[in-house]
Amino acid sequence: MNQIHFEGPRRQDLFDAALRVLRAGDFEDPPWLANHLLSRCLDIPRAALLLDMQQDVVPREMERFAEWLGRFTAGEPLAYLEGSCGFYGRDFQVDARVLVPRADSESLIEAALDHLPADQPLWLVDVGIGSGCLLLTLLSELPMALGVGVDLSAEALQVALRNRGLLELQSRCGLLQGSWLAPIARDQPLDLVISNPPYIEPGEELGRGVAEFEPHLALFTDVGAALAPYRAILAQAQQRLKPSGWLILEVGAGRAEQVQGAGQEAGFDWIETREDLGGVPRAVVLRKKGA
Repeated sequence: MNQIHFEGPRRQDLFDAALRVLRAGDFEDPPWLANHLLSRCLDIPRAALLLDMQQDVVPREMERFAEWLGRFTAGEPLAYLEGSCGFYGRDFQVDARVLVPRADSESLIEAALDHLPADQPLWLVDVGIGSGCLLLTLLSELPMALGVGVDLSAEALQVALRNRGLLELQSRCGLLQGSWLAPIARDQPLDLVISNPPYIEPGEELGRGVAEFEPHLALFTDVGAALAPYRAILAQAQQRLKPSGWLILEVGAGRAEQVQGAGQEAGFDWIETREDLGGVPRAVVLRKKGA
């Protein structure tokens, strides 16, 4: 905080300081970022902020903005600073206990909604639920569905619990702690298993701040074991999905064909692979063979 110098107490002074720091840090679109950070930090709509940049801020607001700017330029995700993140038209509360929901993962939602009937009862399971963005979005979009989210992290489940309450899905969503699908009984055949499992090997290139701030348990596999989470999910999903049930998996760049092959080896039919907004194959859609 002491390294950030403000020329004065006006909103414009804070904006100008942020602009200098962001430009020096080679951030993309510094003016937009400076305005966004300032408006969120002061809890003022961006349009209203722009209308009165000459207004003074109080010392505690200046200190808070300096703290936010310092944390952001150090690589901490903006969603952690703000405490929430948009995903498929809804806001999810997030913090360092869970991954930041990303627009790339919306390709899994689109695939699921295209293949699942909206007018029938369904049983869904999200393996590695994290914030809950996948399962809670699907339950919001599929009013006759019930779901269970599983996560090895008790801390992540606390975040999912909070988001479940905010979306008023307590009666339709259960939460269980455990490894992969192990907590899910086999006497209730599932219509869908969906998962964004860890798939990054240590040392692989990541975006700014990801490895430093986001939970390693949700990011990384062991060295040389990028497919291990998929193989565990495939084996357990094969035991729990009903005939012709769906399995939708998020994959890292360059791994779609490997996961597709592992799915076929495990007895699934490969249906399609969806690309994310950047054109990267992101959602591998598999289906258990019918009876």
